[in-house]
Amino acid sequence: MHDPGSNHSGRVEPVIRPATRADLEQFYDGHVPVSMRAHVLELDGRVLGIGGLYDDNGYVIAFSVMRDELRAHRRWIAKGVRYLQRVIEQEPGKVLALASPVEKTSRGLLAKMGFEYVRDTELGALCAFRRI
Repeated sequence: MHDPGSNHSGRVEPVIRPATRADLEQFYDGHVPVSMRAHVLELDGRVLGIGGLYDDNGYVIAFSVMRDELRAHRRWIAKGVRYLQRVIEQEPGKVLALASPVEKTSRGLLAKMGFEYVRDTELGALCAFRRI
């Protein structure tokens, strides 16, 4: 029987699936910051990253957050980014994102995902998804 979390070479691969309330509470140590529609990147039963959309006063905001141990796996991060990009592309209307001032590559990554810089805010660079 094939394990959906492993590839043909037997290496364990992460699974991207819809987030449950329990996932969010565990990831955020019991305090989920906002109501969200999210997916998790899970490996061996541990949630290593979360990405999705949430509403902030009528604005749809795209977000992602990851545990430090995921940073060593660029291919897995790329898989999660591609998945999140498809979610964003299917969302009607304007989608915004904040480039984290802590994550040095976040603004460049948002640009690669199709976001354009709008303006700086106290929380980071505000970017809007451009529709083609």
